[in-house]
Amino acid sequence: MNASQGNDLKVVFGSMTFGLLGTLAARVYQIEDAAAIIDVFQKHGHTEVDSARGYGNGTTEEFLGDLHWEERGLVMGTNMRDLR
Repeated sequence: MNASQGNDLKVVFGSMTFGLLGTLAARVYQIEDAAAIIDVFQKHGHTEVDSARGYGNGTTEEFLGDLHWEERGLVMGTNMRDLR
């Protein structure tokens, strides 16, 4: 199957590896590298991204914001703790 055919498998990209050097779990430190990864993800027909405020001490979500996730047509899922 090529990328343009799409598929029925739901793939969610876990973004916790995006973030600034030295932050918890971050492995992708450059916004250009994060953009390239998201480009490939979307090229294969996927749009859903998992994120959380705690990933990369908040820098993961900064990266996603800098990548203009909404303009790219990504769907964001986040892990928020109920503080009630």
